[in-house]
Amino acid sequence: GFKEQLKAKYPGLELIADKYADGQATTGLNIATDLITANPDLKGIFASNLIMAQGVGQAIAENNLAGKVGLIGFDSDEKLIKFLNDGVISGLVVQDPYRMGYDGIKTALAASKGEKV
Repeated sequence: GFKEQLKAKYPGLELIADKYADGQATTGLNIATDLITANPDLKGIFASNLIMAQGVGQAIAENNLAGKVGLIGFDSDEKLIKFLNDGVISGLVVQDPYRMGYDGIKTALAASKGEKV
């Protein structure tokens, strides 16, 4: 999935770590701080959920790296929107649960009627 697409579309990009943070912002903060410290030329981080994005955003803010280390986070809340407005986060992938559910049911109904989906 994600790593394969990065490799295919950005062959010059070096993926230095793939970490799991147990859904804890503090763990995300600690992992990001360690990555930042060990890799002074770090260009960016992708955080795959709300809590990890909060922790990574905090690490970037605490290390005064806003605008130097890019962060793409997944989901959003007030804290992440503030990070986005402050330049700590470069971008957010925001979901629309209502639309996802609506489209899922609509597709299932069409499939149950034998329609092409």
